Amino acid sequence: MSKVKDWIEDKVAATKDAAYVKAYQAKLWAKEHPEEAATIVTTAIGAMVVIGRRIDKGIRLKNEMKLKDRYIYDRSLGRYWTLKRKPTQNEALRIESMRKAGLNYGDILTRMKLL
Repeated sequence: MSKVKDWIEDKVAATKDAAYVKAYQAKLWAKEHPEEAATIVTTAIGAMVVIGRRIDKGIRLKNEMKLKDRYIYDRSLGRYWTLKRKPTQNEALRIESMRKAGLNYGDILTRMKLL
C-alpha cells in the first residue's frame, strides 16, 4: 500500500512543479505581450462565464426534474404529495384520468400505493 501512496505523492509533486513552471512562463509572456494578454484574458473570462452559466442551468434543470418526478401538487389542498417512487407512464396517465373523474390526489396515490 505504501508503494501506491508514494507513487501518488510523487505524481502530485510532479504535477505541482509542472503547473508552477507553466504559470511562471505565462507571467513572463504576459509581461512581454501586454496587449495580447489582455485580449486573451478577457476572452477567456467571458468564455468561463458562459460555460459556468450553462453548467449551472443544466444542474438546476436536472434537480428540478428530479423534484418534479417525486412530488405532485394538489391545488385543492394547496400542498405537495411526496411519492415513494417516480410513477410510470401508464400510472401517470391513470392518475390524470382519475383526477379528471373527480378524485383527489391523496385517494388516487393511496390506491396506487405511491405514497
